[in-house]
Amino acid sequence: MATVRNANKPGIYGDGGGLWFHVGPNAVDANGKPTKTDKLWLYRYMLNGKAREMGLWPVHAISLSEAREMAREARKQILQGVNPLEAKYAQRTLRKLEAAKAITFRDCAD
Repeated sequence: MATVRNANKPGIYGDGGGLWFHVGPNAVDANGKPTKTDKLWLYRYMLNGKAREMGLWPVHAISLSEAREMAREARKQILQGVNPLEAKYAQRTLRKLEAAKAITFRDCAD
């Protein structure tokens, strides 16, 4: 994990199984210190002949082992015929809908 934390050179680095580590162009601040905001885990995959890319989480939010587990789960979804990116968006929409249902009309009016 120290290699991930200390990576400053912009690029995309493979871990295997579709998991990639992305270091963006702003990965170093004005003092030459690495930033956390421009480093993230990606899962890249092919589905129906099209290349897809799904952002997992920033490096400061999850560990390499957690990113590997998320990539493994995405591979399982693909084997089951589910597009993991669409499933991620559907889950996000469902959470927003549930949050909206939790608000009463009175709360909205206030």
